[in-house]
Amino acid sequence: MSNLTKLSIAFFIVLFYPALCQAQKTLDSLFYKIPLESSRDSIYSYLKNSQFKSFSKNETILSNGKEIKIYSGYKTNKNSLSDYQELYLSSGTSSVEGGKFINNLLTIKTLYYFPTKANASAFYKDKTEYLRDIFSNPSYFYTMRENDINTGFYNRFINEKNNIEVLLKYQNKDGEIVVELEYQRHEGKPTLQKKYRPKESLITEKLDRKDVYEILTVSEIPKTTKCFTKNDNSILCLRKSIANQVNRDLDIYKFLQGDQRKKVNLSFIIKSNGQLINIKVQHQNKDLVEAIKHSINKITIEEPAYKDGKAVNFYHSMSLTYIIQH
Repeated sequence: MSNLTKLSIAFFIVLFYPALCQAQKTLDSLFYKIPLESSRDSIYSYLKNSQFKSFSKNETILSNGKEIKIYSGYKTNKNSLSDYQELYLSSGTSSVEGGKFINNLLTIKTLYYFPTKANASAFYKDKTEYLRDIFSNPSYFYTMRENDINTGFYNRFINEKNNIEVLLKYQNKDGEIVVELEYQRHEGKPTLQKKYRPKESLITEKLDRKDVYEILTVSEIPKTTKCFTKNDNSILCLRKSIANQVNRDLDIYKFLQGDQRKKVNLSFIIKSNGQLINIKVQHQNKDLVEAIKHSINKITIEEPAYKDGKAVNFYHSMSLTYIIQH
């Protein structure tokens, strides 16, 4: 590594959140004046239109069995301690109460690499004092400090009222002195994980046509539980999941006995929050129509459709064709 300090930044951002306290706005200056109080879309647009290059590049990784979406970019900066900075924007959640509930989680992480301990210590001391000035209200904030001879030490600043946490860590990684600055916020109230949620009734909802996308206008197809487990992002996997669910739930051939129409047309919308709505089934057998609707409604959508890094509503139509042999 060159004598110039290296810096890498990692973002884990999900959904939207309201404007927060004035103290948090001050934190923006620690993270390149990124508008921390704004929505995920606003942050994405800010970074994409800022000095960070190639920010639209994206990839998907698996972390603890969970898929994480990452949007990355970089920039050079001769006026700071670092000459090169990497930046990642991705989605994430945190589990609470034994994993039964989940929180939307926003994390911004910066790593500063220093050539000497003296430089790193001075930087760490400066940022510690800066954070103490921000987290100054004893009613809502407190700090925690732990020391480790081998790995280093850290200070943790927590605002319990607004679910905000900032971690400042000094550590030795493979002979390199690293100061890590991390911002986290839990968003909204904890929600039940999907596997613990009772299945909702059939839902019909009116949506503006411009707010609904189809297969050719999204970058990522929604994933059912099986597709998510297989890491299969194809429309074929989505269709197979639906067909298999119907075949497991129904004795389809009893419905179709003596019926000349062996093709069943159906359509549905998967909302940006993963909810299945507006399930429509076309067939002259009304009992079959209702049975298929309720069967499809059982399907769990682990991931909605995405367009340019944003979760969107997704419309799809398909057919189920059966061959009756006598």
